[in-house]
Amino acid sequence: MNTKFFDLQKNKQDRIINGSLKIICRYGYRHASTDEIVAEAGISKGLLFHYFISKKGLVRFLYDYCSHYVLDELRRTGLTGAEDYMAIQERLLRMEATVMEIYPCMLLFLSYADRSADAEVAEALQDLPLYGAVSRRYGEILSASGLTLPGNGPLSPEEMSRLTTLLTYLRLGVVRDMLRREDFRAETFLAECTHSLHLIRKMAESQTF
Repeated sequence: MNTKFFDLQKNKQDRIINGSLKIICRYGYRHASTDEIVAEAGISKGLLFHYFISKKGLVRFLYDYCSHYVLDELRRTGLTGAEDYMAIQERLLRMEATVMEIYPCMLLFLSYADRSADAEVAEALQDLPLYGAVSRRYGEILSASGLTLPGNGPLSPEEMSRLTTLLTYLRLGVVRDMLRREDFRAETFLAECTHSLHLIRKMAESQTF
């Protein structure tokens, strides 16, 4: 990547980042055309290639930038995992909403890139130092926590893992729906996911599953 990208005004940097994230999240790496990316970002194709050389160069930059950004936000939360699992999930939701205020598709992009079955994506990213780092950090924080339900005692590691998967799908589903509707609102994301989190805990504690 051409480091002169960071000489651009911050609002232009963010417009390019957000436009690229949106198109890649919508169509996937293989089907995200550079024509659509530059149209969404409001730049010329020549400028895109000037800064990133290729679509592969762009996606490598995006992954590295997004990973650094989210890891910094996680550090700011001060989360260690040594508290109630649901309380940690609520704090993670607030952190994610903060990220979404500036970069609506950032977390969706990282999830897509980490889970993509497209060999091209893995090949483009696997040598990056931070490849998988955000997922690992989430795992470290959540695995250090615990959840005890009245009358049932603490959840087993397998049950915790299943609950984490469920809540991850919930988050991603809300963001994908926002992407489909072109209606990115961090406060809506936070409200919907927090409400569902409280509902899941209420059902679990009342044993109504």
